Amino acid sequence: MKGLIQLCKCLSEPIAVRVVMLLLKGELRMNQIERILLTNRSTINLHLTKLRDCNLVLAEQEGRWLRFRINDEARPLLESMVAQYESDVNWDPRVTEDLVRLQREKWIIDPTSPQPVEKPE
Repeated sequence: MKGLIQLCKCLSEPIAVRVVMLLLKGELRMNQIERILLTNRSTINLHLTKLRDCNLVLAEQEGRWLRFRINDEARPLLESMVAQYESDVNWDPRVTEDLVRLQREKWIIDPTSPQPVEKPE
């Protein structure tokens, strides 16, 4: 039961849900998440740490950057939760704005390259 309570706590803050929504779309670095969410690094880091502690998000060191992604084992659960509550999540204009900024983001993660790569147009 402790695991379920911890999971609920991890996802109890809107910023954590917004981070999950972004990472369900693909891997991102901290600076990208910061630009998309328009939130300071310390707030994002706090929630990423909690999401990592719950094994929902994984981080890999990439030179001086950390690359974040959804844990493959947690992906089905998170996708199911988002689908179940899609109308609630999409109702929040911040989520819509985040996804628009994500689409405008000019960089994607290429796991084989230490440098960001421009999105093909």
